[in-house]
Amino acid sequence: MTPASKISPALTLETMVSRQEGQYYDVKSARIRPYDLADIVSAYANAEGGTVVIGISDKTHKVEGVNAQGDEKINNFLNLPKDCCLPMPEYKHEFVDVVNDAGKADRLILLHIRPSIDKVIRTTKDEVFLRIGDKSRKLTVEEIRQLEYEKGVARQFIVKRHGEDALTNAAILLFGKNVLGFFPHCRIRYIKVDGTAMRTGTNFNVVKDRNFDLPLLRLIPEVRRFVSEQLEERTTLESDGRFHTYPEYPEFAWVESITNACCHRQWGLRGDYILVSKYDDRLEIKSPGRLPNIVTVDNIFTTRFARNPIISRVLTEMELVRELNEGVPRIFKEMKDAGLPEPRIVETAANVIVVLHNGKVAQDSKPAANSTTEKTTEKTTEKIMRLLAEQPSITAGQLAEELGITIDGVDYNIRKLKKQGRIVRIGGDKGGHWKIIDKQ
Repeated sequence: MTPASKISPALTLETMVSRQEGQYYDVKSARIRPYDLADIVSAYANAEGGTVVIGISDKTHKVEGVNAQGDEKINNFLNLPKDCCLPMPEYKHEFVDVVNDAGKADRLILLHIRPSIDKVIRTTKDEVFLRIGDKSRKLTVEEIRQLEYEKGVARQFIVKRHGEDALTNAAILLFGKNVLGFFPHCRIRYIKVDGTAMRTGTNFNVVKDRNFDLPLLRLIPEVRRFVSEQLEERTTLESDGRFHTYPEYPEFAWVESITNACCHRQWGLRGDYILVSKYDDRLEIKSPGRLPNIVTVDNIFTTRFARNPIISRVLTEMELVRELNEGVPRIFKEMKDAGLPEPRIVETAANVIVVLHNGKVAQDSKPAANSTTEKTTEKTTEKIMRLLAEQPSITAGQLAEELGITIDGVDYNIRKLKKQGRIVRIGGDKGGHWKIIDKQ
């Protein structure tokens, strides 16, 4: 039988040896002094909790075991959170029987540190740490003050109220059948705007408006499915003179942005909801509340703090969200790799807005009636339709030459025809061809 944790069965010996240290997991050799682990215990307790495995080398990941250290040192490891932290964080410990790298029966010690609900956990040196990725970061005096302020929020699934068990806010938001009865603002609103700016009155240009109100574990997958159906493809002309088709936005970028909004929004702001707005040239994800605690627009690439640590941990373990300081840099990388403009993260007095641009030039979608530009565009699109009907495999360069316009101009008109559903690309970029859907 494979050795594994009884408290967290997913932590098998194989997993413990191969898993990289991160937000919720660390390994240390038993040769370390017990007190030297105090910063890790403080860091996990002040963040979302985590597990420290003692008896696996953090340098070689070999199974060394703890038995050779003797009973006194083993007891010091078991009592580490109690002896080295103030106040003592909630934790559980266990032994896991293993065979060490020398082929002898041995044990590992697992310390499962619970997140501190309403108190900042300090070391006996009066230092405070916070887990950020695979590092235990020492906080400044100002950061400690902010952390103490944030710790007033309930962060467990079940608490005692009047002597009886009651669900916490996190539990209701994640799993509640009647989530709207408790949190009427637990919803995501999606709107599609015809143009690059929202208008009102007789020029009102919202062409689609959908609301999703479900517990988070159902809300995120449902919104992901819906939004993926609303996004378009973008066709670009590469240096080889051929059309290449890509998603309008990299999937990771918009999915992670929406999920982060659910994970890190300020749920205490009543009456406000997460808003996903699709414009012709961009996608905006607006989350109620400012960035959490010590996170700012300037340090968001390297700093992590979860306002809702229980929600954050559940969504991370369900693989619905990346750790904050991993997901944001990847959003930027995915957009850059796709050849799209750098995302913008805007913090206002009441919201955080992520803006993803699709590379289109901003322009109002409501041109003046009978304008020369519209007439010219119509003529150009009809010429393209004729050429595609006559030569389905024609390249972008050939179209530009035939029409006497730039390749960018061809690209614009091709995208317009695809959006109207008048043409479709069959096959790959090489060897494929265009199919005419209608010949208006």
